[in-house]
Amino acid sequence: MTNNVPAGVALITGVGRRRSIGAGLAVGLASDGWDLALNYWRPYDERLGYERNADDPESIAEQLPDSVAPGEVGGRIVALTSDLTAHNLPYGASKGALDRIVIAATVELADRGVRANVINPGPVETGWMDDDIRASGIAATPAGRLGTAADTANLVRFLFSEPGSWINGQLLYSNGGFKTS
Repeated sequence: MTNNVPAGVALITGVGRRRSIGAGLAVGLASDGWDLALNYWRPYDERLGYERNADDPESIAEQLPDSVAPGEVGGRIVALTSDLTAHNLPYGASKGALDRIVIAATVELADRGVRANVINPGPVETGWMDDDIRASGIAATPAGRLGTAADTANLVRFLFSEPGSWINGQLLYSNGGFKTS
C-alpha cells in the first residue's frame, strides 16, 4: 500500500514486543517509506507478563526495510484506543482522554496540515489472551476471527496515505464487527 506522496517521520510507541500492534505498524509504515522513531516501555511489558523475547525491539528494527529520506508533508496522528476499560479505571480514563485530545487536534492543528484520527482495533491477539478470552472474542466477532497487528497497520497506512486524506477527526472501529451481534 504505497503512498503517492513523500513519506515523513512516524513515532510509533509500543514496539517492545514482536507480537504488538506497534511492531505491525512499524513494518507497514517502513514498507511505505516512512522514517521511524520506535519507542517502548519494558517495565510495562514485564509487569503484564506479555509474551516477548529480550531482543524483540532490536529484532523488529533489524527486519525493517531501509526507508527513504523524509519528505515535506503535513503531520498524521493516529492513536489507538480501547473499550476494555472495566476493572482498570486508570487505563480507561487515559484512553477516553486520548480520544478527545486527538480529535481536538484535528481542529487545532489543521492549519499545520495535520490529520488526526483514533482507531479502536477491537480484540487483537498480541499474546495477552488466554484460551477463554480468545474463544469469547472470536464468538463475539461476526468476522469469525480475532484481529491482527497487520489489520491495524493496514488501516493506519491507509489513513497516512493520500487516498485516506478525507478521513479526519474520527474515532474508527476496525474490529471485525465485534459487539455488533
